[in-house]
Amino acid sequence: MHKEFEVGFEKVKATFIGDNAGNTERNDWPLGALEVANRQFGSWTLVVLTPKEVLAVLLPQHNHGVNLVPAEGSTVSDAIRRLSLVDRLTECYNRIQQFSGAATPVVFLSAAPINDARYSDYKGLLSRGCRGLTHLDGLHRLTRPE
Repeated sequence: MHKEFEVGFEKVKATFIGDNAGNTERNDWPLGALEVANRQFGSWTLVVLTPKEVLAVLLPQHNHGVNLVPAEGSTVSDAIRRLSLVDRLTECYNRIQQFSGAATPVVFLSAAPINDARYSDYKGLLSRGCRGLTHLDGLHRLTRPE
């Protein structure tokens, strides 16, 4: 992991909002997760990850019609392997495919799973004592097959 520089939380939010201007109806949940992470961890750093590091990023439960990430959570690597089981007609699969071949935009990660009752998707990671870079927003961009 190459650390570029520290970033203030207002810049993190502004980047998120700018990158997701076309999806404002889906912004409340991830913006809330960013707020929780800011309270829990208190600092932000722009980093560049190697492909191997990206594959190790922890993912919370993700199931909107497709059980891409089970209740106990998984890694990006595990989720990519599960893609072969995903119905190609689902919204989840289509959102992943829309990022295939494109440069990876910013994704938002925390230093560990966030711990807040409103974000029960992280409960499996927390109960297993998982530590490490954890997805806050950008799952569909992270799990795109190469």
